[in-house]
Amino acid sequence: MNKETLTLKKNNTSETIITFVSKYAIIFELLIVVLFFNALTDGLFLSPVNISNCLMQGCTYALLAIGMLFLLVAGHIDLSCGALLGFTGMVAAYIAVRTDLNLSAGAIILIVIGISMLAQLWNGLWITYAHMPAFIATLSSQFIFKGATYMIANGQAIGPMSEAFCIWGQSYLDDLFVSEKTSFSYLTIVVAASLLVALIVFRFMKRNSQIKHGFKPNSIVKEAMTVLVLGATIAFLAYKLGSYKGIPIAVFILFIFTIGFTFMANNTPFGKHIYAVGSNKEAAHMSGVNVKKTTIGMYLVMGFVTGVASIVYLGRVAQATTLAGVNFEFNAITGCIVGGASTMGGIGSVSGAVLGAVFMACLDNGMNLLGVSTNSQYLVKGFVLLFGVAMDMLMKSRKSKM
Repeated sequence: MNKETLTLKKNNTSETIITFVSKYAIIFELLIVVLFFNALTDGLFLSPVNISNCLMQGCTYALLAIGMLFLLVAGHIDLSCGALLGFTGMVAAYIAVRTDLNLSAGAIILIVIGISMLAQLWNGLWITYAHMPAFIATLSSQFIFKGATYMIANGQAIGPMSEAFCIWGQSYLDDLFVSEKTSFSYLTIVVAASLLVALIVFRFMKRNSQIKHGFKPNSIVKEAMTVLVLGATIAFLAYKLGSYKGIPIAVFILFIFTIGFTFMANNTPFGKHIYAVGSNKEAAHMSGVNVKKTTIGMYLVMGFVTGVASIVYLGRVAQATTLAGVNFEFNAITGCIVGGASTMGGIGSVSGAVLGAVFMACLDNGMNLLGVSTNSQYLVKGFVLLFGVAMDMLMKSRKSKM
């Protein structure tokens, strides 16, 4: 075996390891954090009640992270989504509590989503047509939304929200579909079993598609291990959630959004255009991609998910305050980066962003259970972001040298 062959094999092995670490790092990081906090809290962290609360808390971050992912992939950013979430929540609470309009919860939800999308359209127009950097445009909007929130609130919290509104942030699927409550949510088992079957069918169809189009599929052993690990995770969460009150509606919404936006990213022209713009903006333009239209579309998507996140968050806390949404954009951005999105653009997945956001929620939840001070929490989150960006830069550097 000559020297060139050894070098080639070494490079292939290194590339395989880097690809594996990049793809599954967030899963290992999440597992380590969960086991760490569970040990320090004597099992409290993995109790059914806390898992349910942690997932419900993470839903808001994860919804924002879905929209943020597309912006980061295309080389943009949104620093205003947290302030916008607080602003739209304050508007919803003001309409519901301080006015005599008597609008239904559904009408208020539509107003929230509409305002959120218009606000992000505002950001998109400045970025595309005024050629303003996304950082500056969205930072300016952050201050505008914060100021508007304080003006509406006048220093006071507004609430409580109606039960019909709070259902999106506080209720569970059993509350909607099960008339007689039991000590264990069997509806959760049905949903988990359906999800597991769908997972197996999806993996089987993906494998067949790879073979059909001449691509080398994963080995049977690797596919079996993937299904086994994911199946075990689904079963564990189903048992824990079923032991409490079942699946939160907010978690179910997040699941639907994750599936829907994953499909959009991988199977629609709009999704492919986003990745094309992020990989090479000039090349995308030359190939016929309308970069301005794509950018506007991304910010409208960000507006939509921010509106939904606002509804879920306000439904969970039941009142609007001036502190709502503070630093949420940081958790969304960090979640995307920890979840595998590249700071250089062109790389990232919806599922990775969601897992990264859940990772951030686990950090918040675990540190709160341990009574860690706010100052120390900021330190930890800062190092997490620094480590995530450093790892991204390291991976890029290693790949460029291969």
